[in-house]
Amino acid sequence: MSLRTILIFIFCCVFQCLCAQTTHNSAIAETIDKSDYFYIPQSALNDKIQAIHYQDKIKTKVNPNKRPIEFYWHSTCNDGSYILTVTPEQIFFSSSHDNPNPNFLFWVISINASQFLQIQKGLQQNPPPGFKDRLKYLKGLNESGRIYDESKTVYYDEKFKGNFPIPAEWTDAVMKRHDQYCKSQIKSQLKRYLSIINSYISDPKNKVLFPVVKMKPKYFSYFKDDLIDWVALKSNLPLKKK
Repeated sequence: MSLRTILIFIFCCVFQCLCAQTTHNSAIAETIDKSDYFYIPQSALNDKIQAIHYQDKIKTKVNPNKRPIEFYWHSTCNDGSYILTVTPEQIFFSSSHDNPNPNFLFWVISINASQFLQIQKGLQQNPPPGFKDRLKYLKGLNESGRIYDESKTVYYDEKFKGNFPIPAEWTDAVMKRHDQYCKSQIKSQLKRYLSIINSYISDPKNKVLFPVVKMKPKYFSYFKDDLIDWVALKSNLPLKKK
């Protein structure tokens, strides 16, 4: 192999890596750190954006009056959980996993301070039936003085029970029924959660409305390396070296 061929090969490899890195960076948006919570800017919801990197707030000491609220349920539909998060400025719907599967952000809406305070106060005075307050539960188990994550208030939906039987074989027909079941499950759960949230808001004109038109789902994580890999796999680009 001649020196010219070697140099051309090296140049092509470097150029490919630079292009891949540029694609990674341009496809990933950042949230805005508000100290007690993070804010998802409108620019991050552009269709050109494939992933959103948010700040890790786990075990961060936050202002209790601005502490985000999460409602979630476990689901076989994504082999993980679906989460509805309420912050002082936004409500957003996302998914989460305890495995390497990608997490997604499905939609975001804006709310005002009055709506958030009423929701927060209502939950404190009259928690929804069928939900377990994870923070209170973990504190109740605390026998060794350990500090549990108090960066958010989390309500686990104990009432929800999935009822789609695991098939012996995943045929096209079964997968179609499962997809329809999952869409129905999410719609029903969000309708229930919306009713809970709005039950705490006194002014009918100030009730929360979930979006009718959904955006293109975005990869969603506080691990940026995961986002880079998910974007790379989707775009057939080189994976980030660990």
